[in-house]
Amino acid sequence: MCLRISSPLALLGLLAACGGDSPLPPGDPIDCRLAGQDLFGGDCTVEVSQSGNERLIVLWNPDGSFHRLRATGDERWLETADGAEQARVEEGEATLIVEVGGDAYILTQDLVAPKSGG
Repeated sequence: MCLRISSPLALLGLLAACGGDSPLPPGDPIDCRLAGQDLFGGDCTVEVSQSGNERLIVLWNPDGSFHRLRATGDERWLETADGAEQARVEEGEATLIVEVGGDAYILTQDLVAPKSGG
């Protein structure tokens, strides 16, 4: 008796099992508008780390790409920690809209403000 393990139907079943939504990258959910989109949605995440007086913010996109920013502690709020594209920050009453690399993210000001100590 011979078993055929390369059946096209079995292969299709395996491929269907691999589909589905991917989990969000690490961090807390935030609203973002990715390049080419018109509306903000809650598809992105943010991670914040602090070392001494330096506060780093990583903005994660759903596909796993990210932007690393550094809190400046001045009226600029943020600067790009690496990469060629500089962050542009629009200040609201309690929020910031951060644009970098064609993507835009909504952050709260207290998330970005450097904390003293570490």
